[in-house]
Formats: sequence, C-alpha cells, structure tokens
Amino acid sequence: MATTRPGVFAGGDVVTGPSSVVDAIAAGKAAAEAIDSYLEGRPLVRTRQLTRPSLYVPPVELKEDELQQAKRVKMPHLPPSKRKSLHEEIELGFTKEMAVREARRCLRCELETEDGKKATGRET
Repeated sequence: MATTRPGVFAGGDVVTGPSSVVDAIAAGKAAAEAIDSYLEGRPLVRTRQLTRPSLYVPPVELKEDELQQAKRVKMPHLPPSKRKSLHEEIELGFTKEMAVREARRCLRCELETEDGKKATGRET
C-alpha cells in the first residue's frame, strides 16, 4: 500500500478503481497494517494469517416474496451530459433504502446455489 513517496499510502478505489465493499475493507486493513509498520520502523512486508470470526452471525432471514423479488439494485449514475464538463463522481451511490435492500439481497446469495436451494426447499 506504500506509494513511491515515503510515508504516503494508498488503497481501495484510488489504486484499483471501483470495486466491492469487501475489497475496500480489505484494502483499508492492509493500508492500516502498512502504516503501522512504517510508523514503528518495521519492514513493509505483509504477512497473511487465516482468521476465523469470533462470533457467529446468523444469516438475514428473508420472506418468500422478498426472495422472489430480490434483484440487484442498480447504481445511480451522473447523466452523460453532465460528465463532459464536470469533475464529479460518476457513480452517485445508494440511498439508505437502496443500500439496505442490496445488502439484504447480497447477504443471501448462497440461496441461489444448488446447495442453498436444497437447504431452503427451493429446488428446481
């Protein structure tokens, strides 16, 4: 996460371009570790360790009608006519309602696997 300028670190969208929240969180954690090592005078070498959650979080329960209607939320974008002359974000972000709906859908993606369909009795 270190840049060519000593003491300056980068991660997330500025390095990889737009990506997922999971990737952003991982980049933030990696940058924090690199900054800590830099400030402590340790080498900027990242070691990876497998960690397991310390707490079980039960999956979000959706009603059957929510499962049937759970479609990916589309990201609102700045219209092309405004992109030509402005230096604004193109992806405008989700409203709170959109984010909650997408999180509820996304956190249940295992239901679309064959094993998930068997476990929920929704086999085709």
